[in-house]
Amino acid sequence: MTRSQPTVRPRRPPTAMSRLATIMVLVAILAGLWVVGWLLIWGVKPWFQQRGIGKPCTFMELKPLSGSPPALSLADLQGHVTLLNFWGTWCPPCRAELPHMAELRQRFAGQRAFRLVAISYPPDGRAADRQSVLDDTTGLLKQLNLVLPTYYDPGGRTFDAVDATIGFEGFPTTLLLDRQGVIRAIWVGYEPGVETEMERRVAELLGEAEK
Repeated sequence: MTRSQPTVRPRRPPTAMSRLATIMVLVAILAGLWVVGWLLIWGVKPWFQQRGIGKPCTFMELKPLSGSPPALSLADLQGHVTLLNFWGTWCPPCRAELPHMAELRQRFAGQRAFRLVAISYPPDGRAADRQSVLDDTTGLLKQLNLVLPTYYDPGGRTFDAVDATIGFEGFPTTLLLDRQGVIRAIWVGYEPGVETEMERRVAELLGEAEK
């Protein structure tokens, strides 16, 4: 008796639907990896998870850098809702965020109780060489076609005071101060859409100020 040999069924060629499903899975995996990478590099922590919320800002001494704004001390911010933005031209997420800072300033331009204070820093956080910081800052503003007055921090004293209060983690960092100079929100890093949250929180505090 002759034994039949086991049959080997021919593989069916992949259908267009199965190829599409495979492509979609690969795209989903790549998108997930991209999002993880984005959050690791550019990510922003929620404002309510930050150390320093509810604490007063203890010191501020800022000098005008570009756009001829007035010098600022902590007393000058009393009675104002303030977005205090720490950034640098050398910082990719800072450059991505900067146009939105300018837009927020313009959006609340009619609110006398609002101030946006953008402080430009060199990589080490110390603005010892004001001229180089000025050149880099004005160059970037011109490149991005932005109108945004900026400040510098002589000796990094404001930076040090904020670091002692919140534990500075990196650039950009944005603080939201209420009319009494109390920190009500903090954003570390930047991701698209966070400016909408900032706008909402500013509007809330301005509404409180009107009551």
